[in-house]
Amino acid sequence: MGEALSKSNFVEPYEQVELGGELGLLAADIARSLDISPTMVRRKLRNGMLVRIKNLRYQALQICRANKINGLQEQDFVLDVRAARFFASKYENDIGDAYCAYLLECEDVIMTLEKEAKEDPVIMQSLQIINIRRKQNENTKRIGKLEDKVEMLNPDTGYSSIRGYFNILGKAVNLNVAKAIGMAASKFCKVNGIERGTVPDERYGEVKTYPKSVLDEIVPRYVRV
Repeated sequence: MGEALSKSNFVEPYEQVELGGELGLLAADIARSLDISPTMVRRKLRNGMLVRIKNLRYQALQICRANKINGLQEQDFVLDVRAARFFASKYENDIGDAYCAYLLECEDVIMTLEKEAKEDPVIMQSLQIINIRRKQNENTKRIGKLEDKVEMLNPDTGYSSIRGYFNILGKAVNLNVAKAIGMAASKFCKVNGIERGTVPDERYGEVKTYPKSVLDEIVPRYVRV
Protein backbone atom coordinates (compact mmCIF):
# COMPACT_ATOMS: atom_id res chain seq x y z
CA MET A 1 0.00 0.00 0.00
CA GLY A 2 2.78 2.43 0.97
CA GLU A 3 4.63 1.93 -2.32
CA ALA A 4 1.49 2.63 -4.34
CA LEU A 5 0.81 5.77 -2.34
CA SER A 6 4.36 7.06 -2.81
CA LYS A 7 3.96 6.90 -6.59
CA SER A 8 0.49 8.30 -6.96
CA ASN A 9 -0.63 10.51 -4.08
CA PHE A 10 2.47 11.99 -2.50
CA VAL A 11 3.81 15.42 -3.47
CA GLU A 12 7.52 15.23 -4.29
CA PRO A 13 9.72 17.83 -2.53
CA TYR A 14 10.72 20.67 -4.84
CA GLU A 15 12.92 23.76 -4.70
CA GLN A 16 11.71 26.47 -2.32
CA VAL A 17 12.95 30.04 -2.72
CA GLU A 18 12.44 30.81 0.97
CA LEU A 19 14.71 27.89 1.91
CA GLY A 20 17.55 29.22 -0.22
CA GLY A 21 16.78 26.84 -3.08
CA GLU A 22 16.66 23.71 -0.92
CA LEU A 23 14.00 21.07 -1.51
CA GLY A 24 10.90 21.40 0.62
CA LEU A 25 7.12 21.39 0.76
CA LEU A 26 4.31 23.83 1.47
CA ALA A 27 1.62 23.13 4.05
CA ALA A 28 -0.83 22.41 1.22
CA ASP A 29 1.55 19.82 -0.25
CA ILE A 30 1.79 18.00 3.06
CA ALA A 31 -1.98 18.16 3.48
CA ARG A 32 -2.54 16.66 0.05
CA SER A 33 -0.10 13.83 0.76
CA LEU A 34 -1.67 13.02 4.13
CA ASP A 35 -5.20 13.42 2.75
CA ILE A 36 -6.14 16.11 5.27
CA SER A 37 -7.11 19.77 4.91
CA PRO A 38 -4.43 22.49 4.48
CA THR A 39 -6.18 24.42 7.25
CA MET A 40 -5.51 21.58 9.67
CA VAL A 41 -1.80 21.49 8.78
CA ARG A 42 -1.44 25.26 9.22
CA ARG A 43 -3.34 25.17 12.52
CA LYS A 44 -1.06 22.49 13.94
CA LEU A 45 2.03 24.42 12.86
CA ARG A 46 0.73 27.60 14.51
CA ASN A 47 -0.23 25.72 17.70
CA GLY A 48 3.23 24.58 18.70
CA MET A 49 4.43 22.27 15.95
CA LEU A 50 6.48 25.01 14.27
CA VAL A 51 8.40 25.67 17.51
CA ARG A 52 9.07 21.95 18.01
CA ILE A 53 10.40 21.65 14.47
CA LYS A 54 12.73 24.61 14.92
CA ASN A 55 13.99 23.19 18.20
CA LEU A 56 15.12 20.15 16.21
CA ARG A 57 17.05 22.56 13.95
CA TYR A 58 14.97 21.66 10.92
CA GLN A 59 13.90 24.44 8.58
CA ALA A 60 10.27 25.61 8.77
CA LEU A 61 9.16 29.14 7.97
CA GLN A 62 5.94 31.11 8.00
CA ILE A 63 5.71 32.95 4.69
CA CYS A 64 3.40 35.04 2.54
CA ARG A 65 2.64 33.93 -1.01
CA ALA A 66 0.20 35.03 -3.68
CA ASN A 67 -2.90 32.88 -3.98
CA LYS A 68 -2.83 31.19 -7.41
CA ILE A 69 -6.55 31.82 -7.91
CA ASN A 70 -6.99 35.50 -7.01
CA GLY A 71 -3.39 36.76 -6.62
CA LEU A 72 -4.00 37.98 -3.05
CA GLN A 73 -1.24 37.52 -0.45
CA GLU A 74 -1.93 34.82 2.13
CA GLN A 75 0.04 33.24 4.97
CA ASP A 76 1.51 29.80 4.46
CA PHE A 77 4.30 27.58 5.76
CA VAL A 78 7.27 26.03 3.98
CA LEU A 79 9.16 23.07 5.47
CA ASP A 80 12.34 21.29 4.47
CA VAL A 81 12.17 17.53 3.92
CA ARG A 82 13.21 16.62 7.47
CA ALA A 83 10.63 18.99 8.97
CA ALA A 84 7.92 17.59 6.69
CA ARG A 85 8.84 14.04 7.76
CA PHE A 86 8.67 15.03 11.43
CA PHE A 87 5.22 16.52 10.86
CA ALA A 88 4.03 13.40 9.01
CA SER A 89 5.34 11.14 11.80
CA LYS A 90 2.63 12.52 14.09
CA TYR A 91 -0.03 10.87 11.90
CA GLU A 92 0.24 7.28 13.07
CA ASN A 93 -1.80 5.61 10.37
CA ASP A 94 -1.08 3.85 7.07
CA ILE A 95 -0.85 7.07 5.07
CA GLY A 96 1.33 8.80 7.68
CA ASP A 97 3.69 5.81 7.88
CA ALA A 98 3.92 5.53 4.08
CA TYR A 99 4.57 9.26 3.66
CA CYS A 100 7.30 9.19 6.34
CA ALA A 101 8.98 6.31 4.52
CA TYR A 102 8.72 8.20 1.23
CA LEU A 103 10.25 11.38 2.68
CA LEU A 104 13.01 9.33 4.28
CA GLU A 105 13.85 7.98 0.81
CA CYS A 106 13.95 11.57 -0.45
CA GLU A 107 16.36 12.51 2.35
CA ASP A 108 18.62 9.58 1.45
CA VAL A 109 18.71 10.67 -2.18
CA ILE A 110 19.54 14.26 -1.21
CA MET A 111 22.31 13.16 1.16
CA THR A 112 23.78 10.84 -1.48
CA LEU A 113 23.83 13.61 -4.06
CA GLU A 114 25.45 16.04 -1.62
CA LYS A 115 28.11 13.46 -0.70
CA GLU A 116 28.86 12.68 -4.34
CA ALA A 117 28.99 16.38 -5.15
CA LYS A 118 31.65 16.96 -2.47
CA GLU A 119 33.75 14.11 -3.82
CA ASP A 120 33.29 14.89 -7.52
CA PRO A 121 33.89 18.49 -8.70
CA VAL A 122 32.07 17.76 -11.97
CA ILE A 123 28.87 16.82 -10.11
CA MET A 124 29.28 19.87 -7.85
CA GLN A 125 29.60 22.16 -10.86
CA SER A 126 26.56 20.55 -12.50
CA LEU A 127 24.45 21.04 -9.37
CA GLN A 128 25.55 24.67 -9.13
CA ILE A 129 24.56 25.26 -12.77
CA ILE A 130 21.16 23.62 -12.15
CA ASN A 131 20.55 25.85 -9.10
CA ILE A 132 21.52 28.98 -11.06
CA ARG A 133 19.15 28.07 -13.87
CA ARG A 134 16.33 27.35 -11.42
CA LYS A 135 16.81 30.75 -9.80
CA GLN A 136 16.90 32.45 -13.21
CA ASN A 137 13.63 30.74 -14.13
CA GLU A 138 12.07 31.84 -10.84
CA ASN A 139 13.19 35.44 -11.42
CA THR A 140 11.84 35.36 -14.97
CA LYS A 141 8.44 34.20 -13.70
CA ARG A 142 8.35 36.93 -11.00
CA ILE A 143 9.31 39.62 -13.52
CA GLY A 144 6.67 38.42 -15.94
CA LYS A 145 3.96 38.53 -13.27
CA LEU A 146 4.93 42.09 -12.28
CA GLU A 147 4.86 43.29 -15.88
CA ASP A 148 1.49 41.59 -16.38
CA LYS A 149 0.06 43.49 -13.39
CA VAL A 150 1.40 46.83 -14.62
CA GLU A 151 0.04 46.35 -18.11
CA MET A 152 -3.33 45.20 -16.77
CA LEU A 153 -3.54 48.51 -14.92
CA ASN A 154 -2.67 50.39 -18.12
CA PRO A 155 -4.24 48.29 -20.89
CA ASP A 156 -4.84 51.07 -23.44
CA THR A 157 -1.45 52.75 -23.61
CA GLY A 158 -0.54 51.04 -26.87
CA TYR A 159 2.87 50.24 -25.34
CA SER A 160 4.23 46.95 -24.08
CA SER A 161 7.40 45.54 -22.56
CA ILE A 162 9.06 42.64 -24.34
CA ARG A 163 7.90 40.20 -21.68
CA GLY A 164 4.40 41.61 -21.69
CA TYR A 165 4.20 41.33 -25.48
CA PHE A 166 5.09 37.65 -25.36
CA ASN A 167 2.64 37.07 -22.53
CA ILE A 168 -0.10 38.46 -24.76
CA LEU A 169 1.01 36.01 -27.45
CA GLY A 170 0.95 33.22 -24.88
CA LYS A 171 4.59 32.40 -25.57
CA ALA A 172 7.74 32.17 -23.46
CA VAL A 173 10.86 34.08 -24.49
CA ASN A 174 14.51 33.37 -23.72
CA LEU A 175 16.24 36.17 -21.78
CA ASN A 176 18.95 36.59 -24.42
CA VAL A 177 16.37 36.75 -27.20
CA ALA A 178 14.36 39.32 -25.21
CA LYS A 179 17.49 41.47 -24.85
CA ALA A 180 18.20 41.25 -28.59
CA ILE A 181 14.62 42.25 -29.42
CA GLY A 182 14.82 45.13 -26.95
CA MET A 183 18.02 46.46 -28.54
CA ALA A 184 16.53 46.20 -32.02
CA ALA A 185 13.30 47.88 -30.93
CA SER A 186 15.24 50.69 -29.22
CA LYS A 187 17.29 51.28 -32.37
CA PHE A 188 14.14 51.29 -34.50
CA CYS A 189 12.51 53.85 -32.20
CA LYS A 190 15.61 56.06 -32.20
CA VAL A 191 15.96 56.03 -36.00
CA ASN A 192 12.29 56.78 -36.51
CA GLY A 193 11.90 59.34 -33.72
CA ILE A 194 9.49 57.17 -31.74
CA GLU A 195 9.23 57.68 -27.98
CA ARG A 196 9.70 54.71 -25.66
CA GLY A 197 8.08 54.23 -22.27
CA THR A 198 8.98 52.46 -19.00
CA VAL A 199 7.33 50.15 -16.48
CA PRO A 200 8.52 49.11 -12.98
CA ASP A 201 10.65 45.99 -12.90
CA GLU A 202 11.45 43.84 -9.88
CA ARG A 203 15.06 43.17 -10.86
CA TYR A 204 16.20 46.22 -12.83
CA GLY A 205 14.00 48.90 -11.25
CA GLU A 206 12.33 49.61 -14.59
CA VAL A 207 12.35 48.30 -18.16
CA LYS A 208 11.58 49.92 -21.49
CA THR A 209 8.25 49.62 -23.24
CA TYR A 210 7.67 50.06 -26.96
CA PRO A 211 4.66 50.77 -29.17
CA LYS A 212 3.06 47.44 -29.98
CA SER A 213 3.24 48.34 -33.66
CA VAL A 214 7.05 48.48 -33.32
CA LEU A 215 7.14 45.09 -31.63
CA ASP A 216 4.87 43.71 -34.35
CA GLU A 217 7.59 44.75 -36.77
CA ILE A 218 10.64 43.60 -34.78
CA VAL A 219 9.61 40.39 -33.01
CA PRO A 220 9.03 38.25 -36.15
CA ARG A 221 12.67 38.87 -37.11
CA TYR A 222 13.76 36.84 -34.06
CA VAL A 223 11.00 34.30 -33.36
CA ARG A 224 8.11 32.73 -35.18
CA VAL A 225 4.82 34.21 -33.93
